[in-house]
Amino acid sequence: MKPLVCFFCTITIWFSTGCTLLFKDKPPPASPTSIAAHFEGTQVTVSWGSGEGASSYQIYRQTGSSDYSMIGTATNNSYIDTAITVGTYHYKVKSVNDNGESDLSSNYASVTVSAFAPANVSASVEGTQVTVSWDAVSGASSYQIYRSASSSGYYSEIGQATASPYIDSGLSLGTYYYGVKAVSQIGTSSITMSSPIAINGPPPPSTVSTSLSATGTVTVSWDAVSGASSYRIYRSTSSSGYYSEIGQATASPYLDSGLSPGTYYYKISSVNYIGEGSLSSAAAVSLAPPSRPGNVSARLEDAHVTVSWEAVSGATSYKVYRSTDPSGTYNLKATIEGTSYQDDTAGLVLDTTYYYQVRAVNRFGESDPSSAASISLTLPPSPNSLSVTVLSDTSVRITWQAVSSANAYRVYQASNASGTYTPLETITTVTYRVTGLSPNTTYYFKVASIDSLGEGSPSPAEPARTASTMTPLTVSQWHNDSLEVGSVKLYYFEVSSGKSYVLSWNDRTQDSTKTATITVKAFYQETEAAITLNQHNFTASSTGRVIIQVTASSAGTYNVAYGEN
Repeated sequence: MKPLVCFFCTITIWFSTGCTLLFKDKPPPASPTSIAAHFEGTQVTVSWGSGEGASSYQIYRQTGSSDYSMIGTATNNSYIDTAITVGTYHYKVKSVNDNGESDLSSNYASVTVSAFAPANVSASVEGTQVTVSWDAVSGASSYQIYRSASSSGYYSEIGQATASPYIDSGLSLGTYYYGVKAVSQIGTSSITMSSPIAINGPPPPSTVSTSLSATGTVTVSWDAVSGASSYRIYRSTSSSGYYSEIGQATASPYLDSGLSPGTYYYKISSVNYIGEGSLSSAAAVSLAPPSRPGNVSARLEDAHVTVSWEAVSGATSYKVYRSTDPSGTYNLKATIEGTSYQDDTAGLVLDTTYYYQVRAVNRFGESDPSSAASISLTLPPSPNSLSVTVLSDTSVRITWQAVSSANAYRVYQASNASGTYTPLETITTVTYRVTGLSPNTTYYFKVASIDSLGEGSPSPAEPARTASTMTPLTVSQWHNDSLEVGSVKLYYFEVSSGKSYVLSWNDRTQDSTKTATITVKAFYQETEAAITLNQHNFTASSTGRVIIQVTASSAGTYNVAYGEN
């Protein structure tokens, strides 16, 4: 008799004796709980909690909207799924034992599988090649390298590599953007971008300058750039306008000629094996009439008016203009290459003010006129402070203050104030000795200043009366005498250098018996140097004759004497 077998059922048998025999089988295991899934590298690890009574498990997977299908079995509580590609997976598990299978787990685990993108993608440049580097991706079998000329442009694949780095060579000048994708058995990762990298030519010259020659040729100069094999010269008529290439040079400078009047701007670029670098800052030059001369002055020298001025950069010559009206018409007097001009005074009118202007000239024209410099052609003034000292009965000394514009003086003499004045001599000093005069005689003297324009008006007349006699004095003896107002009397005595002397006199201010009021002066006859009296005392500074001059402010009698200390 075969055994009765029933799964998931209960069997009841009734016997004729009235007894009932009940057989009951074991149930299948419980469904697993706590389904979990974890993606790492190229595999998904599925794990779960044990189903009661399970001896093994069946693992099911769903992709997209498809049904769950079994992908494997396990005797423990985890399963590794390696048959994956990029996408999202859902996992459920059944428990299994000898009594049968459980239902699929009521919960499921989801996981998204993606290829890991490279990290730390970077680019560096050397010359015309770029080195792209990145961190290795676990499980990656190769890498795809992409490049674009724009951050938002199309990235094209330029190569593959099994490991970092990748060298991109033979590039032109410009800015490049690089990205890297990792390729593994599960697929291709997203792209990881580097920072942009620029391939530049050599730097521009740091300093660019221009100069203009007298013929209108522009010289463009610049500092040399290390590594540059040549330079390109660009020109524009506007600082912010379009610059067109006008030439090339292997070194500074560059000459640009045949230009029309105007302002030009120049920029320089450096060139090496990589290519051409950026443009330098602009240097300007103006092909126009020069600026007007500065510091124009006019001064009288000899028989000329000398007009001078500062040199003007770029000027080839200068034109000198003259007028008698500062705001009137200026007439051209000369065109010269130097910075000074002499205008002959022979054709000029005295007591007239002349105005001079100067214009700088180059091949592009004349500058604006300079500020006017003026000069008045007037004869020099007469000397001031004319003084006459009686030296003897036949000579006098005339002195006066110097006149700044005078280069000489002319001394005149007359026998009366309103008479005819005879010129004595023309001298360059401010003192003059007149000799050969008659004793006790009044003379009148005038002095006129002279410069390159001629002789000015003479000074007012200064009278002087020569002494009647030259009377010697005897040491320690009074000499009694009398004097009229306007007359001069001279006395003399001999002195020795270094010896002390005393000079004494009595007039009515000191002695009531005397009637004259006198003034006494002393000087050395040889040098005409005045002697300073210290309470009538003095020490001789030289050996020779001392002259005592006595004049009276009121007529009468007086005494005079000298003594030795």
